[in-house]
Amino acid sequence: MQHVVPAVGIRVEDEESLGKLPNRLSRFETSHVWVQLISSYKFFSDMGVSDITDVFIDHDVNIASLKFESVGEIDQEVFEKIITIADETKGRTIIISKPLSLSSTTLERIYELAAMYKVKILLEPEKPENLKQISSIIGSFMGGILGLSLVQEKYSSTETFISSIRGYLQVARNIEISNYDGTEPAPILIPSQYNNPMLLRFLMRNQFEGFLTICYSKKMTDDTWLLRELFSLKEQLATLSEKKD
Repeated sequence: MQHVVPAVGIRVEDEESLGKLPNRLSRFETSHVWVQLISSYKFFSDMGVSDITDVFIDHDVNIASLKFESVGEIDQEVFEKIITIADETKGRTIIISKPLSLSSTTLERIYELAAMYKVKILLEPEKPENLKQISSIIGSFMGGILGLSLVQEKYSSTETFISSIRGYLQVARNIEISNYDGTEPAPILIPSQYNNPMLLRFLMRNQFEGFLTICYSKKMTDDTWLLRELFSLKEQLATLSEKKD
């Protein structure tokens, strides 16, 4: 896998939206797309492993990661099922947002299961001020099993985002980016609220390794938009890589 892997975030809320996935993923076929599958803890616990993985395999789309929000305590049996789903994906990564609600005992169980299956667990701070504490938690576990997922939308600008994450990039394995013009989604590479060309140069210069995921959380975008922005991102990364070489 290359050092920086572009991906797109797709939200699937329930069985009904899961049923619409084949049509959505058909747009991504032959495009070598990586997808971050975003849903709830309940969704991943309710669905069967093949219910989730088969549709991606059928359309030759790679799952980069599974992402859900922590709901407090996580049942060990349910989490092992979620890890089993991740084990069947190419990305082998689970992202848990708002992880500070997890007890130390739960984190230890999660770590042990992830180590057993060789699946990576990324903790995603809810707020910028949580970053230091979560990074400290990650540092207390051995073996690189735990890492960081960082979301630019939680910051007011790219400059403040870069300033905040500079010291934590070594343990970050997923970075989510988007862009807005006021309240409307804006093209990923045209500086508006966020200056993503600046961020890409920073990431390449500092040898970031992981997924770079386009995810517009504040306002929905359609899959055609996401695919277009993904292609733009891929081209920009290729250009920066050539200049670096």
